[in-house]
Amino acid sequence: MFCFKMWEDHASGAWPRAPGTVVRSYTDHLCPGRNQRWAVRIVYRYTVDGQAREAKRVGNSDPVYCDVEREKAAGWLLEHYPAGKPVEVSYNPSDPGAAFLQPGQVSYADIAETLVLLMFTIAAFRGASTVRSRM
Repeated sequence: MFCFKMWEDHASGAWPRAPGTVVRSYTDHLCPGRNQRWAVRIVYRYTVDGQAREAKRVGNSDPVYCDVEREKAAGWLLEHYPAGKPVEVSYNPSDPGAAFLQPGQVSYADIAETLVLLMFTIAAFRGASTVRSRM
C-alpha cells in the first residue's frame, strides 16, 4: 500500500492535465488520527474525453490541511480553493477517475513508512534464514 502511494505520488507528476472547477470546499471535523482538529475537503469537476468527472483528492497526503480552529481551516480554503475557482487537474491516463490537484508530491511520511516497512521486511527475511540455517 505505502509503495503504491509513493509510486502514484511520483507518477502523477507526469500525468496529463485537464481544466477543472472547484465545486465545493468545506471543513470536516477531525483530521485522521488527531483529536479536535478540522480538516479541509475539496470537491472538483473536470472532463476527460468528453466525460465529466468529479474527484476529491488534492494529493495523496490526505488531508491537505488541518487546524485546531475551524475558522483558520475555512480561511485557508477560501484563500486556496474557494467554490468556483478554476483548477488544473492531473489525472491518470489509464484511469481518468484517479486525479489530483497537487500531483507529484511524495510526502516525508510516505518515505518514512516505506523505509520502516522495508526494514521490517529485511529483518523478517534475516530471521527466517537464520532459523533455516540452524535446522
